[in-house]
Amino acid sequence: AGIIIGMTPNAALIATVLYGWWSNHSYRNALIFAACSSVLGNIFYALALHYNSLNMVLLGRFFNGFGSARSINRRYIADTFSKADRTAASADFVTSGALGMAAGPAIAFVLGHVNFPEDNSLWSPVNAPGWVMLFLWCVYLIMAILFFQEPDRSHMFATTKDVDTKDKETKEKHKFETEPLIVHGDLPRNESGETELTGSASASTTSNEANKEEPIWKNAAVMITLWLYFVLKLVLEMLLSSTSTVT
Repeated sequence: AGIIIGMTPNAALIATVLYGWWSNHSYRNALIFAACSSVLGNIFYALALHYNSLNMVLLGRFFNGFGSARSINRRYIADTFSKADRTAASADFVTSGALGMAAGPAIAFVLGHVNFPEDNSLWSPVNAPGWVMLFLWCVYLIMAILFFQEPDRSHMFATTKDVDTKDKETKEKHKFETEPLIVHGDLPRNESGETELTGSASASTTSNEANKEEPIWKNAAVMITLWLYFVLKLVLEMLLSSTSTVT
């Protein structure tokens, strides 16, 4: 039971690395591949009872884990939403996941009270959730193929030269904003004849440099939150894996 349960999160861990690289180039293709993996996984899982095959159960769990697209979804939110909307989008994503986790056991409970034919191993309380998830993933796959549009991410892959050129053009366009409207006395000028600002302008530049964000690993609150989340998931997986032994 521990191997069967652990197959999904282990496959999801491997898939996270793949989808992290793949989402650098395309969200749509990665999401379609993840949906196809889940469809294939549920087919194996639903047919395992009929063929009495443990290997099909393991393959089904593996492909279901490989179809985990959480890393793609989080990357999509981080790349396409503005900072003002990112928190709300992340909250909606977490809420949707919580609703799905609550709906799963509810659907399994309903299916457990359905009268299935006793001699039909293709449609029974054991593998019925697999067929339901197969249907839902097929609907998702069709919707993704027909309606999901790849966002424009050209601004994310601009070269250093392009960024420097754009910054230079912006500075040239707005350089008058850094000079005083009224000049009292003679201010020092550089070789090109432009006035050099001191005092408040220099202090403002120094302040902006000081306000740069620190690396995430230096943020104690973020690191503690990540550690607590890791421990929570670790305890949850250990509890699920040991359920058969305890009961």
